[in-house]
Amino acid sequence: MDFSTANLVLNSFGAAVLLVLIVCQLASKDRDARLNKLFLWVLCLHTALLILDIVAILFTEQPGALAHAMLRISNFLIFFIAPLDVVILLAYVAESIPLGKSSKQKVFGIALVITAVNHIMLIISQFNGMFYTISAGNIGETGPQYMIPRIVLFLLFAEIFFVVLHYRKELGKSNTNTFVIYTVVLAVAFVINAVFYYLMLLYAAMALSLLIIFVNIHMQREKQMKEQELALAESRTAIMLSQIQPHFLYNALNAISDVCDENEEATQALKTFSDYMRGNLDSLAQRGLIPFEKELEHTRQYLILEDLRFEERLQVEYDLKAKDFVLPSLTLQPIVENAVRHGVTKRHKGGTVWIRTEETVDSYRITVEDNGVGFNPAEPMTDGRSHIGIANVQSRLAAMCGGWLTVESVPGKGTISVIEIPKKEGATLHEYYSR
Repeated sequence: MDFSTANLVLNSFGAAVLLVLIVCQLASKDRDARLNKLFLWVLCLHTALLILDIVAILFTEQPGALAHAMLRISNFLIFFIAPLDVVILLAYVAESIPLGKSSKQKVFGIALVITAVNHIMLIISQFNGMFYTISAGNIGETGPQYMIPRIVLFLLFAEIFFVVLHYRKELGKSNTNTFVIYTVVLAVAFVINAVFYYLMLLYAAMALSLLIIFVNIHMQREKQMKEQELALAESRTAIMLSQIQPHFLYNALNAISDVCDENEEATQALKTFSDYMRGNLDSLAQRGLIPFEKELEHTRQYLILEDLRFEERLQVEYDLKAKDFVLPSLTLQPIVENAVRHGVTKRHKGGTVWIRTEETVDSYRITVEDNGVGFNPAEPMTDGRSHIGIANVQSRLAAMCGGWLTVESVPGKGTISVIEIPKKEGATLHEYYSR
């Protein structure tokens, strides 16, 4: 039975659908976000697979050296790109959770080993025909180990399936169901393909599954936008409650009263405290992004007040290589406060907080590091306090500038918090003052 026409129709339709999705993805306002970049790569690679398969079909049984060369090139690229496409989809799934560093190493270690073995055998196959051969009549014929590339894809899809099931709580119901449907559709395609080998249903099924993921992404995005609108309004009050807490006001006023004998120092301390309070109130009214230096100044005021309490137990070091950018208000200060209150000052001898900034190719990066007591990110906080500062920072970064916050900590060694502000329109200080 000749499946060439059916394959050509399936692949052409799949490629057309994916090209539309690529255009939509490129037009997305969040195209610079890491998740969207990964999904765009998956779409592009899979479109390339379908186009290469179309090329292979068109040149099959065509006479001449050109047809032979095109068949060899297209088949090699198909077998080479297919596992990479699935590995990047695995990266997309991992980023959706997101996985910790050690978990990512395990997941990608397995996937990369499987892919590397496939690629090595693919290169060997060009000489011994173990996967496939191209006959003198320019017809692709299966080799003795033709099932190995399919087993490789099956193992990679199985890994995605098990990762999704294992982290279903972190992914949420909608994302979990979408990825499960993805793997089920591919499993059905595998079974059909095993019966009708020359019916290339797998790549068309992958295109359909990617369409399902695309629809889910945009449904989730619309839901998140509505939730963020409500969360932003509620977070202004939450920010005030988290930053201007009675115990901090009490400690700050006690520290100020201790230096009242030295009039000049007391006056300066009261002025700093007043500026700090004013900064918090201004933050409640701030709806847009602010210059980094304004946020830095507010953070310095906070640290001056804490220095009155902890003196030599608290050391702060700055390494500011980038300042020409904007960010949501009360982004840096809560992270620094966590480093002080839950990090270095929990140690008897105190410690150091390092505040660094740098400009990368795609973003502005702020790093807050401390050598305090640290904590285990996998375990819930048990100090009886509500830790909403980090959650507020994460939600406002995502909603207001497409940024994100990552926190890594090791008990007994300290904590590293990294804020990423993507470079996009309106992200620089010059654009802020040009409005």
